[in-house]
Amino acid sequence: MSAKGLWGLAGLWLLSYIALAIIEASTYDVSNHSAQIILSLALVGIYLGLSLVPGLKGNAWHATSLKRRGYRIIKEVQADTPEEALRIAQSPST
Repeated sequence: MSAKGLWGLAGLWLLSYIALAIIEASTYDVSNHSAQIILSLALVGIYLGLSLVPGLKGNAWHATSLKRRGYRIIKEVQADTPEEALRIAQSPST
């Protein structure tokens, strides 16, 4: 996850991965095999969610971070690069 003003979320994600690693390490001592399988499957789901959410929500988080820092949306454009987006946004509207 690129920072882009989202250091708090990056730290939260890091702490989440650390917590999951600790939980995962503690499951090796579970004597009930069924409980261990269920917990392992739950951890896989959580890891998958932690991996997907930044990709799905990252742009919205970045937009919110920019608004919070005083930026405002002046125009929405479709572009392949940030430079092209700036060029299109700064050109006079037709």
